[in-house]
Amino acid sequence: MNHTQKTDPLGLISFSIVFALALIIPLSIENETQSAPTKLFPPQTIEINNVSDLERLVTTQSNGNRLVFAANFPKSFSQIDDINKKKQLFIQTLEPIIDRENQRLKELRAYVQEILLLSNNKISDHYKQSINQLFNRYKINNTNKTYEQAINELFNRMDTLPKQLVLAQAAMESGWGTSRFTVEGNSLFGQWTWNKNEGIKPSNRSAGATHRVKYFKNIQLSVRDYLLNINTNKAYQEIRNMRREMREQNKPYNAYKLATGLIRYSQRKEAYVKEIQQMLKSPAFSKI
Repeated sequence: MNHTQKTDPLGLISFSIVFALALIIPLSIENETQSAPTKLFPPQTIEINNVSDLERLVTTQSNGNRLVFAANFPKSFSQIDDINKKKQLFIQTLEPIIDRENQRLKELRAYVQEILLLSNNKISDHYKQSINQLFNRYKINNTNKTYEQAINELFNRMDTLPKQLVLAQAAMESGWGTSRFTVEGNSLFGQWTWNKNEGIKPSNRSAGATHRVKYFKNIQLSVRDYLLNINTNKAYQEIRNMRREMREQNKPYNAYKLATGLIRYSQRKEAYVKEIQQMLKSPAFSKI
């Protein structure tokens, strides 16, 4: 579980963080499944009050403390005049979070692979329940599938995305951490919800529309929800297919090519994809 420390993070370097290995992961956006063990330690998320706080946090991370994350981008982030500095700080803030969420997916894959090394008659009900929970989490209807087909589809969905692609979309959708939805709700990717009791109502929402923009406790959960969206939504099947082919060919995931699968992420379609690809080629992404 994530905890948000609301004190001034001036003493980040002197924080004494006690870690406990998570043996059970509750089924929610905060976590992936009820029964899958993880080697990841719970991070400390720090509420950021101003740009100086964020700069100090990034410094501690560069010194090796990558288990302390920013919970938010401060309102004053938009006041950074140096656009290159703003972009660099945005990327530095999100990189360790994206790395962690990708590592979570790798460990879940390894967990399922380890279970499958056992013969079917030796898999306990506990582990079968874990896998069934993952089927539900990743929206896999195994009613008309063999168990092997369902597992293959789970591996096709429960997978990582290139850090560069996640960063590019976060930058695009959040205006480099300055959008209203990012500031008010830690929503980096503009994810929608149709629950009238949740999220933030868009000021320019069309008449008759009922969607709202999701609110998150911290930006890490926004990244996690984004990855789940790409990994489960029918609109992004092409990304998952391309990614599977790259994996089967033992090739690294190519962010530029995978971006073509985002054509349905925006009403701008091809223009949106082109802008993401241009961003991936920009100087800000050259050292990622």
